Amino acid sequence: MKVFPSARPSLTQADVKVDPKADLTKARKIALYGTFSWTGQLSQRHFDHCAALRKAGYFVIACRAAERHGKASNAVTIGDVDILKPNIGYDFGSWWFGLQWLKDAADCRVSEYDAICVTNDSYFGSLENGLFADLDGLEDGLKGLTENLQLRPHLQSYLLVATGDYLSEGHFEAFLNAYDFPEKKMDIVHKWEIGFSKDVEKLGFERRALLSHVPSLDHWVATLPSQIDRECEARTILGLDAERNKVAQAFENTLRGMIDNHHVLPYQVFWQSSLSTKYKIFKREMVEKAVYFSPNPYTFFQDLAVSDTYFQVIDAFNVERWEGPTPNETVTMSVLKQYRSQSGLPMTKEN
Repeated sequence: MKVFPSARPSLTQADVKVDPKADLTKARKIALYGTFSWTGQLSQRHFDHCAALRKAGYFVIACRAAERHGKASNAVTIGDVDILKPNIGYDFGSWWFGLQWLKDAADCRVSEYDAICVTNDSYFGSLENGLFADLDGLEDGLKGLTENLQLRPHLQSYLLVATGDYLSEGHFEAFLNAYDFPEKKMDIVHKWEIGFSKDVEKLGFERRALLSHVPSLDHWVATLPSQIDRECEARTILGLDAERNKVAQAFENTLRGMIDNHHVLPYQVFWQSSLSTKYKIFKREMVEKAVYFSPNPYTFFQDLAVSDTYFQVIDAFNVERWEGPTPNETVTMSVLKQYRSQSGLPMTKEN
C-alpha cells in the first residue's frame, strides 16, 4: 500500500550515495532521473538510460523509489548520485528529492546550470539516436519529447528539459520545489504535469515538443494504408484474425476519438511515426497494454521484438517485481518471443 506523508518529507528520509568519482563542480547540465521498482532491483534499462544521459553531458542524480529497498539494490548505483527514497510522491516526488540534494550540494545555485532534465523510467530504449541534440535545437524554455492535447495542450512529463531564462531566473526551481505531494494521481496530472506547461506559458516562456500533435497526426493519417497493411501482416504471423476491414475499422475508431475529444495519448497512436521509429523509445504502458488502446498493437510488438530494446523488456519484466511478471507482461513476452524467433534474430543478448 502506498503511504503518503501528512507533510512534505525530508531528504533525511532517503539514503544518499555519492559516487566518489562524481564532480558536481564541473557539471553544466543536471538530470533528475526517477525510477520505481517494487523490489528496488534495477534492470538493464536503468543502466542504459543513465549511460545515455551521461553521454549527453548530464550529471545524473538517480532518485530511486521502491516499496522496499533490499540489500542487492542498496549495493548498486547507476547515477553520479543515487538517492534511495521511500515510495511517495510519484515521479515529481522523486525529482523533488533530487532537487533538495542538488540545492544543498550546489549551494543553492541551481539556476546557474545550462540545462536541467527531469525524466523517469516509464519507457524502454537508450535515449540516444540524436534525441538530446534535437532537444538542444528547440527554443529555450521548457522542452519535451511529446505533446499531449488531453485536458489541455501540455508537454508530457516523462522527459522534460528546462533551459534559458526559465531556468536561470529561478522559475523551474521554484515550481518543482513547491511540490506538495498530493495523494491522488490525477491531482498530480492536473496541478503538476499540466501545471508545468501552464507555469511556462503564464511566465511568457516557450513550450516546445519534438513530437508535436498536429505534425504527428498528419503523418499518421498520410500513412494509414501502409499501417493497416502492416498490422494485417503482423497478425497473420501469429495466426490471429487479420481481416483488413476489421483492422481498418480500429484505425477509423481511433481517428474519430482524436477528432471528437483528443482522447488519445500520443505514444499510444503515433509511436510508429515518432517515438519508436526515430528515437527507438517504447513506452512501458504500450509494451504492457497495447492491445487495449492501440489500433496496431501487433505491429508495435513486431517492431519492438526486432530491436535491441527487446532485451531490456525481457530483463525488466523478470526482475522488477517480487512476484515476477504480471499476466499482461507474460502474454507480451510470449508474443515478443514469437516475433523474435520468426525474424531469425538471436534470442539471447551476446556479450
